[in-house]
Amino acid sequence: MKNRLYLTVILFIVDRISKEVMKRVLTLNKPYPKNSFFSLHLLYNYGGALSIDIPHFFLVFAGILVSFFLIFYVIKRKVFYYELSLILAGVLGNLYDRIFYGYVIDFISFGKFPVFNLADSFISFGIFLLFLNMFKK
Repeated sequence: MKNRLYLTVILFIVDRISKEVMKRVLTLNKPYPKNSFFSLHLLYNYGGALSIDIPHFFLVFAGILVSFFLIFYVIKRKVFYYELSLILAGVLGNLYDRIFYGYVIDFISFGKFPVFNLADSFISFGIFLLFLNMFKK
C-alpha cells in the first residue's frame, strides 16, 4: 500500500522543480520568446483557476480538503490509480504554492489561453483520463 503514492510524489517533485527553475530563469510578466504562439511567461496567480478572484482562505481550505480525499482514495482503492495520482499531484503542487507563497507560479503560455503550469496540466489530464475511463466501464 505504501507504493501507491510514488507516482504522486514524483509528479509533485517535477512540478516543484519546474516552478523553481522558471522563477529563477524568467522575468515576471515578460514572455519568452515575445509574440509567439508558445512562450514561457512567468506569472503569479493570486486567484483560482483561470485567475478567477476567489478568496485565498477558500482556495487553501478546498485544496486541503480535496487532497485528503484523494490521498485516502488513492491508498484505499484499486481503481483509477493513475488518474487520481495525476490530479492529487497537481492539487498538492498548487496548494504548496498557495500556502508558502500566497500565489501559484504559472509559466506556460499558448496563444490567448490563460498561463498555466505543470500542476494544472496534471489536474486537467487526470480529469480527462478519469472521465474517459469512467465511460469505458
